[in-house]
Amino acid sequence: MKTIYLIKSPKENISEVVSICERFPQKTTLTDGENYVVNAKSIIGAAYAAVEWQTVRLEVKEEIPVLERLLKQKDLVEGF
Repeated sequence: MKTIYLIKSPKENISEVVSICERFPQKTTLTDGENYVVNAKSIIGAAYAAVEWQTVRLEVKEEIPVLERLLKQKDLVEGF
């Protein structure tokens, strides 16, 4: 089941989100929720998303409890 998190203040937090996602081998992507998708481990794609998209969402295809805990501890995301 896919888990989706809304990134809080993407312009300020995106590099930290990428840094956390890089620690995990599972596929993580950033999406605008409509048409665009970039790799959440790519700082270039993530920076583009943070600047150009109205909302940035982190999508994880399989549950990663440690990833979720790290993102929430640093207050980077809102789960929904």
